[in-house]
Amino acid sequence: MKGLIKIYLKYTGSAVAIIFLFLSLVFAMVAWSAGKSYVKSENFQKYSVQTLAENMKLNADKEIVNVRQVEEMAKQAGAEFLMLLNEGGEITWSYRLPRELNHNYSAAEIASFSRWYLGDYPVTSWEINGQLLVLGYPAGSVFRYSFYQDFDTFYMTLSLFRNAFLIFILFTLLTIGFLGYRYYRKMMVFTVAMEDLAAGREVLLSETGSMREFARSINQTSDKLKKQAKMLSRRDEARTEWISGVSHDIRTPLSLVLGYSNLLEEQACTDEKIRKEASVIWQESLKIRDLIEDLNLTSKLEYHMQPLRMEQVYPVQILRKAVADLLNSIVMEEGSYPIQLRVSREFESLNLKMDEKLMARAFRNVIGNCVRHNEEGCEIDVEADCSKKWMRVAVTDTGQGIPAEICRYINEGGEEPKRHIMGLRIVKQIVNAHGGRLEIEEDGHRVTIQIPLP
Repeated sequence: MKGLIKIYLKYTGSAVAIIFLFLSLVFAMVAWSAGKSYVKSENFQKYSVQTLAENMKLNADKEIVNVRQVEEMAKQAGAEFLMLLNEGGEITWSYRLPRELNHNYSAAEIASFSRWYLGDYPVTSWEINGQLLVLGYPAGSVFRYSFYQDFDTFYMTLSLFRNAFLIFILFTLLTIGFLGYRYYRKMMVFTVAMEDLAAGREVLLSETGSMREFARSINQTSDKLKKQAKMLSRRDEARTEWISGVSHDIRTPLSLVLGYSNLLEEQACTDEKIRKEASVIWQESLKIRDLIEDLNLTSKLEYHMQPLRMEQVYPVQILRKAVADLLNSIVMEEGSYPIQLRVSREFESLNLKMDEKLMARAFRNVIGNCVRHNEEGCEIDVEADCSKKWMRVAVTDTGQGIPAEICRYINEGGEEPKRHIMGLRIVKQIVNAHGGRLEIEEDGHRVTIQIPLP
């Protein structure tokens, strides 16, 4: 859900950024166009009517002395015509004046065209020594319009444009937010569906609307996963039943082998060689029995078929009994596997709720591994303590150590190594069932069981 909210915020932020970028581009284009127009206007009106008037040289009779210069300037200014009117409205001088405009003008006509147009020609005018210089541009080349506006109305108009712009921005943001929220709601349905799929729950979405193809794909995936789950469940049940059946079938003949081998070993009349061979048969049969029990136990733990019989116990008692059982077992040769048990004061008084038999099995397997995989002997150190959050039991040996690939598998998971790790797998399953964790150091010489404290 948090990821979906981030996507929604990114979408909204991106949309807002795009809008402001678009507005910025629009303003930039308007400014560029205005600048180009201004430059063009400057080039077109290289010499304004004021400049022409200021460059005119008149004699005492008010006649232009530098006519050629003025005409050249008018040409460069893009003027259609020039004319000079006296106080009576008579034309005293002209340049390219159209025939229809070549006449005297009244005061009213002068007042009219000096503001707007003369005929179809936009004109500007300037007073020079009591005369009026009129500069006319080609028809349709210049838009000229003057208007007057009181400041109250002008400010009101500006306020209207400002409010309209703000309303436009607000409307745009609301539209983006609404569309984004609709998108968020649709995606939230699919996000929940994906979480359900990941959790192994069945999903059935409505295959309507613009997202129907996506919904159909999720529904098809859910159906396939459901079928696969059923097939896996049937396979696991069949495997569990097969293991249980084989174990049951093996127990009866194995019991006979154990009984007869023990009888042969204990009879006084039995030959010494036969007694030793019977002892070997008995010990190997015990290993087979333990393997069968391990196989049944790991299968039940893997599929959560082994109920935890939780009760209040003292872990120190379970640990000490596991060490004592190992010391008293026949696989221990005196002096070959010295064991040191160190227990902290806090661990001594610790009382936890756990499955006593399973935890005893976990302790026996970890300590027993030090003996089984180090035939030449090794020193074993068992350390038990606890912190504010964890109960910890660490077993360290000086033997050959657990192989690196097994350490990685126990610590990180992944593909199971092609080695016999039944004992450590059972330990990990028991510890995980108690909410704890099993860790092995990289060198393979230290195995740590940690169980959380309530």
